[in-house]
Parts: sequence; structure tokens; C-alpha cells
Amino acid sequence: MKNKIQGISLLEILLALLIFFFIISGLTKGLSDILKLAKRTELQNIARQILETEKGKFLNQPLINLNLYDIQLHGTCSFNGTCSFEEACFNSTQLNRTFCLQGKQLVATNNCSSSYVFNLKKAFAIVYPPDPENSTQYLSSTPIGIGLCLKVEFPDPLTNATQTYQALVLKME
Repeated sequence: MKNKIQGISLLEILLALLIFFFIISGLTKGLSDILKLAKRTELQNIARQILETEKGKFLNQPLINLNLYDIQLHGTCSFNGTCSFEEACFNSTQLNRTFCLQGKQLVATNNCSSSYVFNLKKAFAIVYPPDPENSTQYLSSTPIGIGLCLKVEFPDPLTNATQTYQALVLKME
């Protein structure tokens, strides 16, 4: 009788390497998606932080410091908070600022070398009291406040689409 010593064939090694490659590539893709999802969450939090900071600055500033003559948008607001100028206000580009995420620090700049850029768009509107009979008409030509439309845009690292957060802040005095 012959005693045969069996070993691993080249075909078995190649098959094992192929299976190992598929497992590693799946884990790599999953880890990459998890990292992108974590970055997306971080960017969303930063965008909200930019909105909240700008809202706070506006609400803590007296209306007398704003130059009403430079404000081009006018309209009325109902008691539920909807305003006649919202669409035009959010699409307006009266004031733009660019923020750049460099490491963990957010820097306001016009030249951004980072791939994480936040564009802040602000527009003001003068709010007049609405006529109770027709909410699109002014009851008086004396303004009752100012509306600030804020919009923050940034690229989503997961989909490469533009994410947008917006807020309307009303300051009545």
C-alpha cells in the first residue's frame, strides 16, 4: 500500500483567497459607508449650529441697527408664522457667507481648500401688518418688524447632493 500525503492544492488556495477578498471588500465598503454617515451627521450638526448662531445674533440685535432702506423684500405675516415673502426671501442672495471646515474648526472665508464648505445665505424682509380682510394687503405703511430668512447649504458626503437647512426668524417690535 502506498501512503499518500495530501496537501492543499493551488486551486483551493486561490478559492480561499477569492472568498477572503470578497469578505474584506464588503467590510471595507461597510466601514466606508459608516464613516460617511458619521461625517454627514457631523455636518448636519454644524449646519444647525450656524443657523442657531445667526438666529441668536439677529434676535439680540436692536432693529435700529439694521438699515431698513437696504431691505428690498416686503410682505405680511399671518399669526401662524407663514409670510408672503418666504419663497422670494429664501431664494434671495442679499447676503452670502462661506464657512469652511478645517479639521474640527469652522472658519469664515471666501477661499476654501476643504471639501466641507457651508454656504450661508441671508435675506431680510420688512414685515407690515396684514389687512384682516385680505392678508396679502398691508393694513398700515408702518413696519411692525423684520423677517430674516436663513439658508445653509453643504454637500452631503454620502450622496454628493446638496443638503439645505433653512429657517425664518421674525423679530417684531
